[in-house]
Amino acid sequence: MVGMGPADELEERYMAKFETLVAGRGVTIDYSKDRFGVDTGLQYYVEGTKADNKGLERKYFHATSVRVWFQFKGIQASTLSPEAFAARDTLAVQVEIEHLKFWYASPEPVYVTPYIESVDEFLTIDTRDFVDQTWGDDFYAVMETYQGRKVSVSIPTDSVLTAHRLDAMLSHRSMRIDGPAFRGRPLGHRIDPLRSELATLTDDLWSALVAGVLEAHEYELLSSERVGNVEMRRGRLRQTVLWQSPAFTEIGYSGNPDDVRVEAEPESLFGEVLMFLDHTEARTHGGFNWSSQHLDHGGVATTS
Repeated sequence: MVGMGPADELEERYMAKFETLVAGRGVTIDYSKDRFGVDTGLQYYVEGTKADNKGLERKYFHATSVRVWFQFKGIQASTLSPEAFAARDTLAVQVEIEHLKFWYASPEPVYVTPYIESVDEFLTIDTRDFVDQTWGDDFYAVMETYQGRKVSVSIPTDSVLTAHRLDAMLSHRSMRIDGPAFRGRPLGHRIDPLRSELATLTDDLWSALVAGVLEAHEYELLSSERVGNVEMRRGRLRQTVLWQSPAFTEIGYSGNPDDVRVEAEPESLFGEVLMFLDHTEARTHGGFNWSSQHLDHGGVATTS
């Protein structure tokens, strides 16, 4: 057939609108062949300054490594009127299950983005957020038994793709996954934990490291006393600290392929705790010890 239908004409209009919306934020990326189930990407840059030939600071847009992908779907006004749209809290969009799996596993975010012709707006939702909120850890298991090739993605009708939301997407970070891995998990750096050794920390750096771990677990300091190099802190952990001590993990090889390494028992702390920090810097192993005691359970845990 020579020419194009209403759906093609709508796509041309909303893609032009999208290009206008993202102008000044980055460069759009398009595949010459649609083989990956995504329509368009956006590689961000940020506004800054750069010295010109005369040494004067001029406006300059610096490239970033942040890339975000969009899968569009045009919904014609004849399909969804402004009144029908206003009466809804969510909009259901059908997507291929294999596409949803691919987007969810992607190291870079993929947004399902329908365009509503009757109200001239884009809605959008991060597929990873949708999957986590809908199925959680059971996603792949549920999809294995799901009947049919497509699944419905529900998008809140107030999730409008605005300039503010586009700016917020700059907080996404792309992580390389082709480097070293530890227990099957890609590391965000090139430091192999099995072949690396920690440098000796200064007391200030060690104290800041301990404070960061405690802050991440919502630690509330109630009182603190220090005598010489030993500091005692009484406080409350509002989130459980969980760890394993490498010293109690079996490492060896018996020749029996059915044998497995025996992991150390997990240790944990929660609630009101008494913590002892040794600030002595003259340590040969390059670290400091701290131990905590549950005031309500009487258990003792130590780590280095």
